[in-house]
Amino acid sequence: MTKGLYASNYVIDILKSNEDLRNKVKNRIYPVMVTDGTDFPFILVLRSSNYENDTKDNLYSDVVTVTVAIMTRKYDIGVDIAQLVRCILEKKKFETDEYYIPQITLKSSDEGYKSKVYVQILDFEVTIC
Repeated sequence: MTKGLYASNYVIDILKSNEDLRNKVKNRIYPVMVTDGTDFPFILVLRSSNYENDTKDNLYSDVVTVTVAIMTRKYDIGVDIAQLVRCILEKKKFETDEYYIPQITLKSSDEGYKSKVYVQILDFEVTIC
C-alpha cells in the first residue's frame, strides 16, 4: 500500500527544506488552515483528491492532487513565492526512507483577492510510490 494520504505532509516537508522559500515565508507553511492573526505571507497545503494507479499484480502508486495556496498582502510577492514553489516541486523526484515521489506536475493555477489578501493557488498532481 502506498502513502498517498500523507502527500500534504511530504509536500510541506519538501517546501520547508528549501532555504530560499524559508527566507520568504519563514516557517509559515501549514496543513489545511491557520489560526487568526497569522503573519503574512504564509502557505497552506492540502490534499484534495487521491486515486490508486494500480496494475494486475499490485497497487503501484497513488496519484494525489495537492493544493498549495500562497497568501500575501502584496500581489507581486505572492506571484514570486508561487513561482518559487513551482520551481521547487515541478518535475522533481524526491525520495526518503518513508516515500518515493517520482513525479510532481503542475495541473492548474488560479489567483484571487478577498478581505485584503491576495491568493495564488497551485494544484499539483503528486505520484507517490
